[in-house]
Amino acid sequence: MIQETETLEFRDGAGRAASRVVNQIIDIRKFTHYAVYPWLLMAANPHLSAPDLSTITADQDHGEVFRPARWLNKRRWMCGETRHMGGTRPNADGRDSKAFQMLADNRGLSLRDTVRLLKKNGVSRSREWVRLNRVRN
Repeated sequence: MIQETETLEFRDGAGRAASRVVNQIIDIRKFTHYAVYPWLLMAANPHLSAPDLSTITADQDHGEVFRPARWLNKRRWMCGETRHMGGTRPNADGRDSKAFQMLADNRGLSLRDTVRLLKKNGVSRSREWVRLNRVRN
């Protein structure tokens, strides 16, 4: 279980020992009137999509906390979510290791023949993917 507070001990500018109590748990409902609310909502709910979070901020009584999904998507990385920038997700089907092994075992095949071989074995890859990922000596 996470402790609610933590004691921070340090030396101040004059070299004296000092300590402060740091809160580790907050109730974000206390911040619904503040501009920081969407940020706290993103951090507390990484499982929700940007449109879901946008709907929640739109349903608040105060218009100053509404954030559109596009705004949320641009800033989610600050709350720990990584975003893939464009294109297809790398290794989306989880078969890259099989595809790389087949490329290594069949170096003499043309791009199109390699794509056909991969597809026949249940690994769908484009000619461009094969061209970029061929194993060479």
